[in-house]
Order: sequence, then C-alpha cells, then structure tokens
Amino acid sequence: MPLRESIESDYKTTLKAKDKNKISTYRLILSGIKDLDINNRSGSEKKQTDDEDIKKLLKKND
Repeated sequence: MPLRESIESDYKTTLKAKDKNKISTYRLILSGIKDLDINNRSGSEKKQTDDEDIKKLLKKND
C-alpha cells in the first residue's frame, strides 16, 4: 500500500478512536502532503508526489 494511503487510513482510524493528539498530528502531515502536491504541480518540473517525496517531508527537520 502506498504511503499516502496508509497515512490516510491511519487518520480515519484515529478519527474513529477520537484521539485528539493523533488527529492533530495526522492533519498536519496530510496538510504537508497537500502542500507538496501543489508545489510539485506548479513547479517547472511537474510530477506526481510519490512515497520518496513524502518520506523526505516526514524526515525534514526545520
């Protein structure tokens, strides 16, 4: 299963469990992935966001 689908599935499970801390965390991750999608579509090198892009986003230490 692609990483994006795994994260979305975990998010839905967390919503059902009503764990507020995890819900906030997953929302931030999904928001970051959507921003990455937008950047990949609007850049000079148009491409789909893949698992490697998502892994880089999650490992990012700013």
